[in-house]
Amino acid sequence: MKSSECKPQQLTAIGNRLLDWFSVIMADSKKRRQHQQQKNKVHFPAACKLEARWMFGHLDLNNDGELSTQELYDLEHDQNERCIKPFIDTCDLDQDNTIDPREWCRCFEKTDRPCAAVRRRLGNDLSGSYAPDCDSQGFYKPTQCHQAVGVCWCVDEHGVEFANTRTRGKPNCGKYSLCFLMNNASKKHNASNNVEDCSQ
Repeated sequence: MKSSECKPQQLTAIGNRLLDWFSVIMADSKKRRQHQQQKNKVHFPAACKLEARWMFGHLDLNNDGELSTQELYDLEHDQNERCIKPFIDTCDLDQDNTIDPREWCRCFEKTDRPCAAVRRRLGNDLSGSYAPDCDSQGFYKPTQCHQAVGVCWCVDEHGVEFANTRTRGKPNCGKYSLCFLMNNASKKHNASNNVEDCSQ
């Protein structure tokens, strides 16, 4: 599929979903203590998102500091996401059939993390609607509330609700909050190996 067959908003949405997916895979990998062994030091632009950096290293199987068409094949050919390949194709700015760290990071610089993506999609007209509460990184805050109906609940940073936390008024999301604060501090300092699973 050519990038022209995917509308700009579809390409934006797939970029947001990929960034969120990278974050989940990164957290799961850290939980399982699977560490990447990179032989070559890859230099990323300073503003490159942590999860984009991590996924680049995960995909760069031969550690040459570039993503080849072979290394991107499985990602690009996801049967459930028809716009992944067109999105990835837009990353190859010099069209040399490889993606270097600068191109990869630039591709994800305008993507939003899950909560920020929902807020952007909702726009400014939120009268009576639930609007997620985001942290400064664009992830969901642990306590979410629908003000119009007076109901709140606890979520993980990707917006997945924890069972049995929905209540009138504010629930005690404290045990989740501490975990999220520690994870956000780790992410802010690019210490991705310190990210913990907050669902337990």
